[in-house]
Amino acid sequence: METPKVLNNRTYYMRSIIKSSLPLGIFLFFLLGTNQAKAKSSIGNFYNQTDSFEMVLYSLPSPEEIISYVNYGQLKYSPGIMQKTIRTDRYVNSKDQSIAIGIYLADLAYTIVFEQSRASLDYLKAIDDLGKSQNIFPPMSKKFRDRFIKNLDNIDSLSALSAEIYEMAMDNLYETSRHNTYAVISSGCVIESLYLVMNSYDKTVSSTQLVKKISDQKLVLDQLIEMIEAHVDDRSKLVIMADLKPVIEAFNSLTGGKSSATVKNRYDGVVIIGGKSNVIKSNVAYDALREAINEVRNKWIK
Repeated sequence: METPKVLNNRTYYMRSIIKSSLPLGIFLFFLLGTNQAKAKSSIGNFYNQTDSFEMVLYSLPSPEEIISYVNYGQLKYSPGIMQKTIRTDRYVNSKDQSIAIGIYLADLAYTIVFEQSRASLDYLKAIDDLGKSQNIFPPMSKKFRDRFIKNLDNIDSLSALSAEIYEMAMDNLYETSRHNTYAVISSGCVIESLYLVMNSYDKTVSSTQLVKKISDQKLVLDQLIEMIEAHVDDRSKLVIMADLKPVIEAFNSLTGGKSSATVKNRYDGVVIIGGKSNVIKSNVAYDALREAINEVRNKWIK
């Protein structure tokens, strides 16, 4: 049974929490209650002895979802802004490789959203190369690549395969309790997705709706920061949070630092967090946000 959730004013569906996979970039956080009896509860590497616990689902959309949500006919495909796929060997440490995987996942999604299927092959290879170095998922088999090539003229199938790659990576990280890597990859996904949409704007059309849709991503950033604070190692956290500080401040200027988050308690004890942010200022704040995102993204690429 799948349970609907709303994010960015769109409804997505979430598989049963009993299943190990986390589709659509959904990350699990467990807030363990304080109780008297000691019954064992264990999911991933989260373990405690308690007779009850409350599970909170923080919704992080995939790159394709972020890009598709913002793209409402006012974005223009701009291949020159994507990261070059020939540079994968420039990422040498674990943190940089994880960020790069997130960036290339977003670039892959960008090519598919704009139906540039031939360009997607290069990004598939880049993700595979970096994924091997991080053991993010088992090396993509020739069979999987053949499926991708076979469906180059079927954008719906490519979209499904792209989602499969994303879920494959995130499932493996979840199942191997690598929440640190999950959060760092998510940082690359979110920043690159925002970078792509904010630099693909067709200036011949009104920007009002674009500013609103970008401001809605404040909630995504808030939840990303929660993930980083909770699960990234101290050394990497210090660097990433310093890099993201101008983005956080610029989002706060655009939205007043507030996001209209909604919190719902489900019948099985799961708390689902969703919502959107409100735009309180004009294109000046939007331009400052774009500049901040461009700066951190260009700092992260090699």
